[in-house]
Amino acid sequence: MARSYSAVAMVLAAASAQDVSRECKMKCNEALGNLPQALDCRDWRMMLPRPKVGKACTQAYDDAAFAVCAARCEGRDPPRREGLMGNFCREYTAKTPKPTMGKSCRSGYGKGFDKGLTIDVGPAKQAAPPVETQTRRAPEPEPEVQEEAPPSPEPAATEPRLLVSLPVTVDDREIYLQVFEGEDHTQKIQAFCDQYMADSAASCVTQLTPHVEKKL
Repeated sequence: MARSYSAVAMVLAAASAQDVSRECKMKCNEALGNLPQALDCRDWRMMLPRPKVGKACTQAYDDAAFAVCAARCEGRDPPRREGLMGNFCREYTAKTPKPTMGKSCRSGYGKGFDKGLTIDVGPAKQAAPPVETQTRRAPEPEPEVQEEAPPSPEPAATEPRLLVSLPVTVDDREIYLQVFEGEDHTQKIQAFCDQYMADSAASCVTQLTPHVEKKL
């Protein structure tokens, strides 16, 4: 039987008005994938009409968490909660059912803002500590001993960096589409849509592609 699914919901991180460095953008997008959006917005996600009310909470949650994370990553003071919440939730306040949509948005924004303050991301660039120098008398040279050079250690394998972590709502579940460094994002999108939205894969690819490429 063909899978039925809700409209693809893109939770795009906020701070779009600010110029966020690529390093901080990757750090914060990866951190968002580890936050309990669905759990913190559980009560709103159970309300009707589903998933409309729940999305207002989860999208506001991610917007707030990303804005706080990006500011702290770049060494800036976190933005004012009230100002960000008012701007982001203004459109939800006007949507039906009123006032549920506005309350859901504000609740998610407040929780996401608080979670953003707990994300452990250091500044993107830190000054190297000063190097202490001391003048010492050179020691007496010792007789040179010929030793076999130890074998060169093999370079440690490094894990590919996570470039994109995009939450997509499918059947009231949030599933993250992730693209790592070195991967073909078009193939990852196609595979994601074939797996989770097989009945409308072409439409899924069309909707997801511009959002993924925007994060790369």
